[in-house]
Amino acid sequence: MYLVVVTVDTPGWNASVDILHKELSTSASGSDGLQHAYLEAGDERLAISLYLQAPDEQHAATLADQLCRRVLASVSPAGRWSVQSVHIGP
Repeated sequence: MYLVVVTVDTPGWNASVDILHKELSTSASGSDGLQHAYLEAGDERLAISLYLQAPDEQHAATLADQLCRRVLASVSPAGRWSVQSVHIGP
């Protein structure tokens, strides 16, 4: 299992952690390997921490990036977000 942290800029949009968490839970499929998620929203920035079952770090990072992009595309107004980083946590 890997901890992957995805950092997202959300200029002009204060993301709702509750809405994002619900959409993340709904959108994740079994092949995403999602075990647990923690979200933290700040001023025009979002950190999405995902615990994923994956065969290696690269696969975990790819899964996290794809899942976050799917979720953000479905809830954000007019695409007001951009992924800034995807990294494997400690």
